[in-house]
Amino acid sequence: MRRRITLLLPIFLSLPHAVSAAMQTLPAGNDALLAPVALLPESPTADDPYRAALEHLVKGNLDAAEAGFRAQLQVNPKSARALLGLAEVAFRRKRMQDGESFLLRALKIDPENAYVQSSLGRYYAATGKPEPAERHLKEALRLAPGRDPVRMDLADFYNTRLNRPQDALPLYDKVIASQPGHAGAHYARGIAWWKQGNRAQAKVDLEASSRLDPENPLPIEALARLQAEEGKHDEALRTLDRILVKTPQLARPRVLRSEILAARGDTDGAIRELETLVRNTPGNLEFRLRLAMALHARGRLDDALGHYRRATEIDPRSAVAFNNAAAIQLQRRTAPELAEKWAQRAVELTPGNADYRETLGRALLARGRTDDALRQFARVRELAPQDAGLLAGIGLALADRGLHRPARDYLSAALGSTQPFAGAERARKTLESLPQ
Repeated sequence: MRRRITLLLPIFLSLPHAVSAAMQTLPAGNDALLAPVALLPESPTADDPYRAALEHLVKGNLDAAEAGFRAQLQVNPKSARALLGLAEVAFRRKRMQDGESFLLRALKIDPENAYVQSSLGRYYAATGKPEPAERHLKEALRLAPGRDPVRMDLADFYNTRLNRPQDALPLYDKVIASQPGHAGAHYARGIAWWKQGNRAQAKVDLEASSRLDPENPLPIEALARLQAEEGKHDEALRTLDRILVKTPQLARPRVLRSEILAARGDTDGAIRELETLVRNTPGNLEFRLRLAMALHARGRLDDALGHYRRATEIDPRSAVAFNNAAAIQLQRRTAPELAEKWAQRAVELTPGNADYRETLGRALLARGRTDDALRQFARVRELAPQDAGLLAGIGLALADRGLHRPARDYLSAALGSTQPFAGAERARKTLESLPQ
């Protein structure tokens, strides 16, 4: 039975989030939480401290922005938008409770302000509180029924947080009717149609979004994911090339391209894409692990081990890198002491992971520490009693060591499961060959 590799989820197996707000007005990279429209100047006065504070906020000068918003409060103690500005500064500094406090003060001052309501809704959505989030977002829409940013807030909440695309679609429809050129609304509506199972309409909206904002990779990535999900791998690759030809340094489309290549059987092509990513961003843990796993699956064990070890240097808490490095040492039957050391580290980092404990059990078995290995295997069985493939692998490892009684126990448990698994025939033959 081939040794299992602990893998990362392919990104094209999951629907992308409809983050249409990311395609609107605030510059990327600011980690903004509040709706940009909520922070517009209260007056056109050139020397307005609020305007200066807003300019500092957009540039990322948080200290100056905070000082300006506080100065605006000195001029107008009931300035709800100044409080929204202070809330945004707090959120960017990861001071969530302070940010919430500013929002609640703004609500107390101006409960009929749609942007205050919308900002509170966005905050509660971001912090996993769907009930107050929906209440404030709906109230914002009631107060400003014709405002497209408010519609977008509620629609995105339904589409991404509550997974209710059927409720989001009418809101996106209204935004697009009002602003046919709204790239973010087309993108988000495309995702909603996809979730609803209407792939044809999803493609129409995603193509529209990409035409309206050709420099934004999100619609192209989503379209390629949809095509890959349909098994149209060549078409998906051509779609990704539309953005990669112009901006080859983009990482996420290249990751997706590697996965599509792997899905259509071009493992070496997938590896080349991942090698490009690692060369471009050598300190990125995810890309390093993806490359290591692809090399591991290809059987290029020395190359894979080198990347796993580099991954542990990038992040000494990367349990998957330690586990898979240990698995390679066991597969090569070299340096069992290193295999034990790395497997032990993986288990220390993630004690509830059955695969990692199975690797540690194998390492202990390789070092002749049978009792310790059996204790780890027993823990695996507690953690994953229905994982027939894992139990069969343990049984085969024990049989190879001549430990017939526990081998029979694990193989019988695996074959008695209703779960199909690779290598079942080998497991059955091994069980039949064991002495009674």
